[in-house]
Amino acid sequence: MIHQKYFKKIEKTAEEIKEKVEKSRKSFFREFKTQTAVAITAGFAFLIALVWKDAINGVINKIVEKLQIPQSLYFYQILMAVFITILCVVGIIFIKKWASKGNDKSENND
Repeated sequence: MIHQKYFKKIEKTAEEIKEKVEKSRKSFFREFKTQTAVAITAGFAFLIALVWKDAINGVINKIVEKLQIPQSLYFYQILMAVFITILCVVGIIFIKKWASKGNDKSENND
């Protein structure tokens, strides 16, 4: 009788441990999947940035060539940085407005 009582208690404890392990396993794989998706997305974003850098670099080269601006290294790098900064700030503003439009509609429909 005493053995059955301890056996049931051990079974209950084992079941609780099993449930906690399963819950932790599911949580880990859910987080792993999320972080993997973030890493892959960041990789794609980096690739896009590299392609845009080359495209913008080509445009700046043509502008510098047509305006006959001296291509001293520091001046050219500063010109490139200013142009890319302005372009990116404008892009961020447009993307932010675009993203907030969708959120406003979904909040009103809820």
